[in-house]
Parts: sequence; structure tokens; C-alpha cells
Amino acid sequence: MTRSTKSLGWSVGAALALAAVVFAFQWLGVLFALTGLALIACRASLHTEEALAVVLVGFLFCSLLPVDISFIVRPGLPKVLPVYYGKPAKPLRDRAAKGEVVLGGCLVRGYDPLWVVVW
Repeated sequence: MTRSTKSLGWSVGAALALAAVVFAFQWLGVLFALTGLALIACRASLHTEEALAVVLVGFLFCSLLPVDISFIVRPGLPKVLPVYYGKPAKPLRDRAAKGEVVLGGCLVRGYDPLWVVVW
């Protein structure tokens, strides 16, 4: 691969990663990227462009998943709850108060998670 092809590939990857952060920010993607970069930093055998490419692709993949991590603390074991967007009616607010669903707010960007993991 030529130097210009590599530069173009990394530029496109960086633009996609920036778009994922701006438009589809999810904690699962950030967690994957930080873990991958920490592994690359700690292991000399992983100091390659291929390892960085895997972290970039994994970050983009995790940013577009319909599942994310929530930092809402709930009693009991971790569980996956559905997320509802828009103005909630009284029955939905009651379900949210019981911890059966998560209210996602009124603004929907298009890549918001449909389920969240809470603990």
C-alpha cells in the first residue's frame, strides 16, 4: 500500500470516528476504544497499524449498535431495559419510576440506543 493510500484511509477513518462521536455518541464505543488503545499501549507486539485499524472499526461498530451502557444506578442485578423517546404519558412515567423502562428524552438523533444496560 502506498503512503498516500494509507494517509487517505486514515483520514477517512478519522472523519468517520469524528462523525460517530458527534452524531452517534455511545458509551459502549468509547469503552471499546479506550480498552483497545490501552491494550495497544501496554503490549509492544500490538504497536501496528492493523491493531489501530481494528480499534477504529470496533469503535465505529460499537457506536452504531442499538444497545448502550447507562450510568443510571438501579438496585439489583444488571439488566437490559428498553428506551422510550418523546413526551411520556402517565403510564410510561409510572413504569420509568418503577425501573422497568428508561426515558430517553424528546430529542432523537437517529442513532440513539433502543436498549440500555443499567446496574
